[in-house]
Amino acid sequence: MESLKLSGGQIYELVANGVQENGDEINFVFIPDSSKTFEQVEAEFTSESNTEKIYVLDSANEVMRSIVGYTQYKGMKKEPDYSVGTDEDGNEKAVTVLIVTMSKPDLQQKYADLQSAVDMLILDQLGA
Repeated sequence: MESLKLSGGQIYELVANGVQENGDEINFVFIPDSSKTFEQVEAEFTSESNTEKIYVLDSANEVMRSIVGYTQYKGMKKEPDYSVGTDEDGNEKAVTVLIVTMSKPDLQQKYADLQSAVDMLILDQLGA
């Protein structure tokens, strides 16, 4: 089973196809750690320093892939009956998962913010 490892070291067990990229957004579908609350998991994903580099690990905890650039937390939802396949008798197997949506930062907004800061510094230096 693949896992997701955040920059801060937190590891979550991914379901099959647990990394879903869609343009500037990415979803991570994983089985929640039963020792953590929804809010605790959410806090780990809202920290940009904790999501600046995310690793996908294989069953031996070896890095298979690194994911960078998706640092903006967009939301998280709990889905109690998420289908993860079938058991040996052909019955559908469902588990509770968390689905986190992340996106790449809005570079145009960051540029506008930086431009505004530079303008303020220039005005301050000119004594305006």
